[in-house]
Amino acid sequence: MNKSGKSKFLNKLILILVLGALFYLLYYNKEFFYPFLQKSPAIWQLYQHSTFQIEQRTLLGLFYANAFGSLFFIVIPLELIFIYYSFLSFNPILLILISLVGTAVGMAFNYLVGYIFSKTLLRLVMKNTFEKMK
Repeated sequence: MNKSGKSKFLNKLILILVLGALFYLLYYNKEFFYPFLQKSPAIWQLYQHSTFQIEQRTLLGLFYANAFGSLFFIVIPLELIFIYYSFLSFNPILLILISLVGTAVGMAFNYLVGYIFSKTLLRLVMKNTFEKMK
């Protein structure tokens, strides 16, 4: 591996480690963020409603779990959630439809974020190469 290949690999490794540490800190310190969520009544209500639905294992909770789990910054094993819900007394066709729609909503959000921020991120990450590509 040449020097530029090693530096690219090292940069990617550092980015993965920093993101992993960030997710770890956010997950295990989520009580720290409750006061910030509570400052906005609409966001706090949405948070409480979605967590209640997921905890009660309703079909709307399955939709929320699939929508949130398909976001690029949240890692949830959606297959295991689907298998768990299939052992509950729900119609399998309905489970498939709700899972597909929830995942599609999450993926549409991912696409929107990528569409909006792609040029800015490319300019930051690949300054010289991006200018040549124009």
